[in-house]
Amino acid sequence: MLFNSLQFLVFFPCVTFLYFASPVRWQWVVLLIASCIFYMSFIPFFLALLWSVIIINYWGARKMDTLTGKHRTIIFTTTISFNLIILLIFKYFDFFNMGMDGIARIFHTNNPATGWRIILPIGISFYTFQILSYLIEVYRGNQQPERHFGIFSTYIMFFPQLLSGPISRPQQLIHQFKEKHSFEYSRVTNGLKLAVWGMFKKLVIAERLAVYVNEVYNRPLDYAGISFIIATIFFAFQLYCDFSGYVDIAIGTAQILGFELPQNFRQPFFARSIADFWNRWHLTLSSWLRDYAYTPMSILLRDWGIWGGVISLIITFFICGFWHGATWNFFILGLLYGLALSFDLLTRRTWKKIWKKFPKSVEMGFSIFS
Repeated sequence: MLFNSLQFLVFFPCVTFLYFASPVRWQWVVLLIASCIFYMSFIPFFLALLWSVIIINYWGARKMDTLTGKHRTIIFTTTISFNLIILLIFKYFDFFNMGMDGIARIFHTNNPATGWRIILPIGISFYTFQILSYLIEVYRGNQQPERHFGIFSTYIMFFPQLLSGPISRPQQLIHQFKEKHSFEYSRVTNGLKLAVWGMFKKLVIAERLAVYVNEVYNRPLDYAGISFIIATIFFAFQLYCDFSGYVDIAIGTAQILGFELPQNFRQPFFARSIADFWNRWHLTLSSWLRDYAYTPMSILLRDWGIWGGVISLIITFFICGFWHGATWNFFILGLLYGLALSFDLLTRRTWKKIWKKFPKSVEMGFSIFS
């Protein structure tokens, strides 16, 4: 059940009516049941997988709260590993299996798993990262483990953000499921406007641009260079409108129900540098990678000086590419971003010294690249 489907256009008004018609103490139940129905509309089996993930992580966080020292660390490491293994199996098995096929052909042998394929569960990348942030915040002592199993389950399964985010931290969202949400005309209309705007970006702009982009990219021999330039520009806007449109629908529908989700985009095409771009594009993923990947690595490698930062950037954006998809294209994209940001880090002081030698008017012109 995608946001831009007729089923959702029937499903969401019914959920909204039941939600506001229910007593406050039962509103989370409406959301949890609605989230289960929403997720089952894709492949019902994967609801069992999601429930197993919820149960293990609920237990792990509660267990950490009762332990100290190495025993607490063992529970934390085990629970984190469980989530990563689930993600690796379901999202990356096919990629590694195809790699094993290639190796087997080189050595003229057979891969026993040839032909095996695993269907990717909807939203697994997003809810895995949301769960990991919860566990890390609990381990660090920044968040108390949620004792209400129903509230915790709803936090993980909340249907507006289950498929494509935005990725919420526990401090941002869990408490909202315990608050009273009444029907407020201004909030509902604002959320509806945002959802409609997201639908427009996705269905009108993104899908119209996709017609030209797919035509050129699928028949490269039939088009000249200028067509590829136009198609590439169109693809950038198609990607942005498709993803940001879907997120706008998620934020808008959540706002209608009384929930505030974090913003995920902030005019990324107005970025003045690659570093600024990642401060505007997919904000919840960027902040997640910064707080849970880059910062711990840079602290670990702080004795290496600026090169510790470079290594941390490259690894972080390799993870970013790996998270986006199980193909070499995404690995290479992540590596290129890491190298570009590393170059920015290494040359930042040099460029600042150069700009100081120019008059203000010229410096302002160069500043668009900083």
